[in-house]
Amino acid sequence: MKTSETTNVEPYLERLRALPFVKGVEARDGHLSLRTPKARHAFAVEIKSVPLTRAAALSAIAGAQRKPGEPRIVFSPYVSQPVGQLLASQNVGYVDLAGNGHVAVGRDYLVHVEGRRRQMAPRSGRGLGARSYQVLFALLARPELAAAPIRSLAEASGVRKTATADLLKRLRGEGFVLRDQSGLRLARASALMDRWVAGYTDQLRPRLLMGRYRAAAREPSAFEKHVEATLGNQRTWAWGGASGGYRLTEHYRSSTTILHLAGPVTAVQRQLDLLPARDGPIVVLGTPGPLGLEGPVPHVAHPLLVYTELLVDGDERALEAAAEIRSRFLGQIE
Repeated sequence: MKTSETTNVEPYLERLRALPFVKGVEARDGHLSLRTPKARHAFAVEIKSVPLTRAAALSAIAGAQRKPGEPRIVFSPYVSQPVGQLLASQNVGYVDLAGNGHVAVGRDYLVHVEGRRRQMAPRSGRGLGARSYQVLFALLARPELAAAPIRSLAEASGVRKTATADLLKRLRGEGFVLRDQSGLRLARASALMDRWVAGYTDQLRPRLLMGRYRAAAREPSAFEKHVEATLGNQRTWAWGGASGGYRLTEHYRSSTTILHLAGPVTAVQRQLDLLPARDGPIVVLGTPGPLGLEGPVPHVAHPLLVYTELLVDGDERALEAAAEIRSRFLGQIE
């Protein structure tokens, strides 16, 4: 069962057994076998011991995108209505202990229940901090850094050597970094990616957010031309999210423009005549370290950062673009 905590799965199985079309259900090793009057169906399962956050839902959606032929279902003590709708919109099932759920079995059976409330339990345990996710980004962006000296990994992530060494030790203890004849290497990179997506959304992105703005040039394409003419070849900025993704795949262009900066926003705000606005279409973010600005084409953020911002966007077309970027540019993270 895919989980980092010890969780009793039986209550979720009992809720599935209560469905009128379910004749039997078993769970083992991260998979669920569900029998109906017509056939037996297999699902990949993720189980959480805490209420499901939007970030964790996006991580589950990303996992489903990697294996589109394998239906996925998430077990969590509580799934709020917005999070449940997000999962259902991407054909990811869920069951919680409040009685909410979305279970689709082929084209024959569908159950969807939402809106039932339950008091959310507080999180327990010590998670990773924002700085740790910067190191995680560097490892996923350049897996070979797992075998490099700590100093190299620290420089690539923009984090002090002590904090970098602490995280590497923790990842080794959790089996994400292994030692073989050639030295240290990443293992279970796909699961580590899920952790990165959740941590970026919950922990790191709020610290990187410099603000939302409006500009005189209201059309995204006009504003982007203004940025490129004003900031030029400086190596301190890059397009992210849908703005960067469009330059990589020409798949999806959003009304929101993501601009990543390596330094403070103050000078750039003056240069570009940006006006602060809570719902502004221009989002200015920092980077999770020096590698964040190193994309495959000039002034496009690293594909991992572009991919993650598209997941945060959450729009159906943004998720499609994220899947394409992962397939084309992040094949090493499997």
